[in-house]
Amino acid sequence: MKKLILFILLFIFFASSVKVFAVENSKVYFSGPNFSIAPESEFLISVLLDAKDPINAFDLEIIYPPDKLKFLGFDNTNSIVDIWQAPPSVLPNGNLKLSGGIIKAFSGNVGLIIKLSFEALNPSESSISFVKSNLYIADGKGTEVKTNPETFSVSVKENGKIIFSPTVPFQNTPTDILIKQELKTFKSDMLWKRIFTPLFIFTGILFVICALAVYNKLKRKL
Repeated sequence: MKKLILFILLFIFFASSVKVFAVENSKVYFSGPNFSIAPESEFLISVLLDAKDPINAFDLEIIYPPDKLKFLGFDNTNSIVDIWQAPPSVLPNGNLKLSGGIIKAFSGNVGLIIKLSFEALNPSESSISFVKSNLYIADGKGTEVKTNPETFSVSVKENGKIIFSPTVPFQNTPTDILIKQELKTFKSDMLWKRIFTPLFIFTGILFVICALAVYNKLKRKL
């Protein structure tokens, strides 16, 4: 099991650090309401993956207008992602960061990475787009796929359709939970070794010293 965890961690590091550009053949994009929505509507935007070559890692950053749309949360229900390098997060600059991996590399169309939940604040025309859209092929080299950043337009009008799309809060995947448990066990084992190994060594040395002292005392008596 520890070998599996080590492989996964090395895979994520390798995929996110090595960049050998390939021809464009895969893409990430958005899907959401294709009609005008009313202010105060809550809606979901899906982040999707089309992959002609098998993709096993990604690093994405998404920008949106916070004065027009209020970000509510991440929903990874039915996601193809097994491992999140870090939980999806809101960066200090307000952008959304998504970074993770897929153990069984994905190839095909309409692979769901995650769903983003927003609230429409006021009548406006706004765009959601990628600042970063890095994809990595499962070729053992961490080859990066060139992608053209795509944009999704959101139309909010007073006479738009009122919608409410409930979202499920982000949940750790079974693989993420397993990795955390294994790392916790590993750290615990290392702590045990750091504390008790010197103690055992000291006890052993002390035992030898005492044994030699007893031996020398008995030898003098003889």
